[in-house]
Amino acid sequence: MRKDQAISLREKIIQENVKIIVCSGGKGGVGKSVVSVNLSLALAHLGKKVLLFDADVGFANDELLLGVSAPRTLKDYLKGKLELEDVLVPTSYGVWLLSGGMDVEDIVTFNIESKHRLIGDFLRIISKMDYVIMDTPAGYHENLHNFFDAADHLISITTPEATSLMNTYTFLKYLVLNGFEPRFHLVVNMVKNIEEGRKTAEKLKQVMKRFLNVDLDGMYIMKYDNEVKKSVILQKPFILSSKKGQPYFAMMKMASELANISLKPRKLPFIERIMRLFGAG
Repeated sequence: MRKDQAISLREKIIQENVKIIVCSGGKGGVGKSVVSVNLSLALAHLGKKVLLFDADVGFANDELLLGVSAPRTLKDYLKGKLELEDVLVPTSYGVWLLSGGMDVEDIVTFNIESKHRLIGDFLRIISKMDYVIMDTPAGYHENLHNFFDAADHLISITTPEATSLMNTYTFLKYLVLNGFEPRFHLVVNMVKNIEEGRKTAEKLKQVMKRFLNVDLDGMYIMKYDNEVKKSVILQKPFILSSKKGQPYFAMMKMASELANISLKPRKLPFIERIMRLFGAG
């Protein structure tokens, strides 16, 4: 089999099985990592194989929320002769964690041979997964372009506060105007009143449709819950510790709907998106 045929076959196999979900938002402090971690566990609960990629390395929140420590990171892999499997951290929740260990733009400084090796190894690993959840820094940065470009789904997390909503709209507007084409989803987090949260989400949905001609594929409301705050302190995801709370049902609803949403055709082939993700395409 020729090399190009092998790549084409691998692309077909991976495209049929793995979906890339980017969790981000217009500003920090809205619960982005909490959503990323608990969504990963919710999908795992539904029998899906999930890789959680913590690309927001400034805080390593995913490690803290999962109650695990990543002794090796992607940075160690790129600097040495480790296998990528040596960098992956298994968790007792059925989710695999990959910690970046560096700012996203630092990947660019590595030579093309290292990045091609990374792409090959990354493709091999995610071919065994159903979902890759990427927890990225908040806001749009030029160095995150490839992450948004690779996404099948983008989940934007906000709170009901006016400044957070404005930042979210500005963030989504920038992505749309720059040609990004994932399915867009909205999480309004830490609401005090469910009905008010729904109204807030609906208003943003209408604004997106009116001014950007973009539909939100999913809207999810998560009520402020002391059990969620407690789960962060205890480093035990609330999806396991608080199965009667409203945030649990919202998270399971999101996971169930994501697991059943078929992908719209993408302009860029899957392999090319992964190459661009790591700055090699």
